Amino acid sequence: MRAFSVDPGWIRTPLQRHLTADEMVAAGWIDAAGIPAPGLFKTPEQGAATLAWAAASPQLDGRGGEYCADCRVCAAGPPRDGEAARLWALSADLTGLDLD
Repeated sequence: MRAFSVDPGWIRTPLQRHLTADEMVAAGWIDAAGIPAPGLFKTPEQGAATLAWAAASPQLDGRGGEYCADCRVCAAGPPRDGEAARLWALSADLTGLDLD
């Protein structure tokens, strides 16, 4: 069995309907006219490409635990050390998971 961490990137989907236009402008996702920031968002198909690549690529045979984005293994990887511990503790707190 192989397992990978896959980053789909920023995808413009109907999930944004839960935000106001002002919130998206403040985040820099769209301009005041509602036009998406150039180069920021991928299509859902582009976002799914790395997932499909990681699942089927012969380049990843015999490997696992890799951090993948844009249909390649990323050297930078996910957050590590203190940042990873901080995110784990935050996730546990938000979900009510008892770490003890």
